[in-house]
Parts: sequence; structure tokens; C-alpha cells
Amino acid sequence: MIRAWILCSGILAQTLNAHEDLNSVIRSLSQKIRNSPTAELYYQRGIEYRAAREKLHARTDFQSALKINPTHQAALRNLALLHSQAHEHKQAIAVATALLDTSPSPQTHLLLADIFYTAKDLPNALKHVQLSPPEEDHTHLLHAHLLQDDEQVVAQLKRGHEITKSIVLRNAWIDALIATENSKTALPIIEKELTSSRFRASWLIRRARVLRSQNQKEAAKRDLLEALTELQKRISPTCPDLTLIYDRGLAYALLDRKKEAQTDLEILTQSRFSPLSYQLLVTLLR
Repeated sequence: MIRAWILCSGILAQTLNAHEDLNSVIRSLSQKIRNSPTAELYYQRGIEYRAAREKLHARTDFQSALKINPTHQAALRNLALLHSQAHEHKQAIAVATALLDTSPSPQTHLLLADIFYTAKDLPNALKHVQLSPPEEDHTHLLHAHLLQDDEQVVAQLKRGHEITKSIVLRNAWIDALIATENSKTALPIIEKELTSSRFRASWLIRRARVLRSQNQKEAAKRDLLEALTELQKRISPTCPDLTLIYDRGLAYALLDRKKEAQTDLEILTQSRFSPLSYQLLVTLLR
């Protein structure tokens, strides 16, 4: 507990120092803009405003940069993201499409895939994610999420892991196997991890999901309670690891402790975690 308090106190001090540093940089950039405004200077100040969570000022600066240089790629990207985060979908799509015209890169296609997904235009999101960078975890996670057929989801995540060798995609593939009740493939991997891993909670939760699908409810409950015991020891009350909050939410949901699971989901939705990272918890609570 003392160590967690010291760590979070250090983070708070760093945050306060960082905020003062941001203000100093913003003042310096403002002086330069007054002397000789350029698209790059407006863009740089917009980034600082965004880091300071002053989104309105950030948007104004990105727009100012684009008035001077309409093809400034970084300003276009950041302005599109701000529109999307504000659920201004038409504006976000228009700005991102303008970026695609100047930079038809896989990264721009991934940006458009995210924007169309946020706008709930799933066919266009799928079209663009298929042109997104294959080395990125997010490409494969989003692609799998957009697919309707369970077997295609499993295949997409497996293919993504084979390309990237990413642990994130490997675990997502195992979760998809469990969801499709393919325990013959998933369970041996889970059991191996349970014997070799120092921290077992996430693997206990995965085994519990398999056991539940096999109607072994008491065995599943034992695994979930053991996972919760471990997680409660590992989760700092003042500075929690969000991946552990997600695991705890899953355990609560699977134990039908919906109120506690919903509390953990709310923590995740208010964080900067990608919604794709906690989609399973959302599904369990529907």
C-alpha cells in the first residue's frame, strides 16, 4: 500500500510538472506565432493543447494550420481524430478523406476505419481496415471485430498473430476460440500457461469460461474466486492497472455479480482504453 501511494504520488508530481512544462511550451509557441505564424507552429501548439486536454484550442490551431497549408498531413489527422472523438462524424470523415487524397497510406486507411467504426458505418470500416497496416495489432483486432462469422473471427486473429507474433493477438485468438467453444484447441494452451505463469488470474478466468461452456459450474466458480483473490491483492486502490480492472470485471460478470462488473466497466469506458480491449466485458453485461 505504501509503495502504491509513493508511486501514485510520484505520478501526480510528474503530472503537475508536465502541465507546467506544457504551459511553458504553449507560451513559447504563442510568441513565435505572433512574430511569424506558420502552419507547423500552429500544428505544434495544437499538439500541446491536446496534451493539456484543451481540445477546443487544439482544434482551432489545427484549423489555423490548415488555412495556411491545406495539405498538412499531421494537422489533418489530428483534426479528424478530434472531430471523431466529439462524435462529429461527417466532419471527421471529410477531413480524413482529404488526408487520404494527399496520403493514401495504410495508416490513413486505419484512421478512416476507426472513424467509420465510431460512426457505426461498419461496411466502410471493413473496407478500410482491409487496407490497413498488417504489422499493427489494432488492424487485426478491429478487422476481427467487424466480421460476422465466428470462424472468420478466429481465423483473422490467428493470422494476425502469425504476422505480428503479438501476445495481444495470441490472447485475443484464444479468447475467440473459447467464445466459439473450441476448447479442444484452447484448453491445452490455458493449462500450460497456468502451470508456467507467475500471475494466473487471466488464465483462471479463461479456464472458467471453458468450464462454464462444459456445464462444470462449480469448477468454474472456484477458478473465478481464485482469480478474484489474486486480483484484489494486485490492484492498487489509488493507482489501478486497467488490465487488472478488466480481468476483475470479467470475473465479476461471470459470477453474475453484475453491479460490481458494471462499476469496473465504467472505469474502463472513462479511460483511454480502446473499447475493443474490453468488448468481451460489454458483451457479458448486455
